[in-house]
Formats: sequence, structure tokens, C-alpha cells
Amino acid sequence: MNKVRVIIPEEKFEMEVELLTLEAPKTCSALQKILPIEAKLIHAMLSGNEVLIELPEKNLLRLEPENWVYHVIPGDVLYWHSHWGDAKHLRDNPEIDEIIFIYDRYTRLRDISHRETAANLFGRISSTSELSKFAEICRKIRREGPRIVRLEQK
Repeated sequence: MNKVRVIIPEEKFEMEVELLTLEAPKTCSALQKILPIEAKLIHAMLSGNEVLIELPEKNLLRLEPENWVYHVIPGDVLYWHSHWGDAKHLRDNPEIDEIIFIYDRYTRLRDISHRETAANLFGRISSTSELSKFAEICRKIRREGPRIVRLEQK
């Protein structure tokens, strides 16, 4: 079973994400090739109870839709690419890859045009205790600002 370790040093927190290699083999493989990743974990502005990492330009994956979901549940880990939808027609034409962590209910994936969108479901936070602690940290990020996060192969 393939897993990714997620570490938030400032919070002295670590959890595991189980990769869904059967459901999203291309997404899982592409992500594993760019590990380790260190980036800012920021709170979403449009979708609700999610935090995300914007992959740096050198690590853009530009993946095709795979195991696409519109409806998410707490513990889902997803990949989203801005050029899947109308965002590619925005004035500044941002090309963005995101790794998204859903930490609580009432989350609706939205693109930067404010439209509902889908993303590649490629991982799950399977430990309910880790998800609970992670959700506390995510709420703190919403109030206080980003934290550095590191993703590495387990």
C-alpha cells in the first residue's frame, strides 16, 4: 500500500495519506515522482472546508482528469488543474496545480471563476484521529494564516 507522509513542523503534526493507486494510477505516479514537496498550506477561499498546496511552476503536473469527483467528503485528497475549465479564459490565464485536502463537511469544489468543478481523487486520510487533529490545524490556518507543509514518500 502506497502512502504519503504529510508533516506540518510548526504544529508538530504528522499524518499519512493512503494513495488510491488502483483508482488514480497516473495521478498517484506523477505525484510520487515530484516528492518530496515543501510548500505553504493555505486555506481555500471559494470552496469551504479545504486547505491546499499550490505546486511550484517547476512541479506542474498538468494531468488529465482521472477518478474525477464533484462531491467530496472529509479525508479526501485531490489534484486539481486550473486549465480543465473556464479558468483558462481568465485575463491573466493562470495555470495552477493544486493538491487539495478536504478536512470537514460542507465543501464544494469551485474553480477560480467561482463555478463548481471536479478534481482527481487520489488519496484518503484514513485515520479518524489524524483527520480530527488535522481539521483543528486547518481551522487555525483559516484564522491565522498559512503553515509550511512537507509531503514525502512513506
